[in-house]
Amino acid sequence: MLKQFRRTWPDPVDQKYEPEHRDKKFKSKTEFGRWLSITSTHEIHFADEGQDALIWYIDKGGEVLHCEPFQASVWNGVIVDLEALEIGNYIKALSSPHDTKEEKSTRTYTFTVLKIVKTKR
Repeated sequence: MLKQFRRTWPDPVDQKYEPEHRDKKFKSKTEFGRWLSITSTHEIHFADEGQDALIWYIDKGGEVLHCEPFQASVWNGVIVDLEALEIGNYIKALSSPHDTKEEKSTRTYTFTVLKIVKTKR
């Protein structure tokens, strides 16, 4: 399944990888909430194992749009492998947009998926 991930998603060492939504700015929490409800297609809920991010909201391309309760600035822009997304598994993703070109790769983050909610059809 990882081969398909690499074939259909940006090359991890491609310098052109830029998250589509990471730097969006909003005038209010209400405006942000409306945008998030329109743009997100999945909510991924994680087991609480001491990490600060328990829910990720992602778009149809797998980009993390927001996370709760903390660390949105860390996780926004990460690309999730939707093909490998399963309850009970860890998250497979393209590395963080903060990484240098040499660091970019596919990674498995040890957050156990508890629930996947499709927010759009």
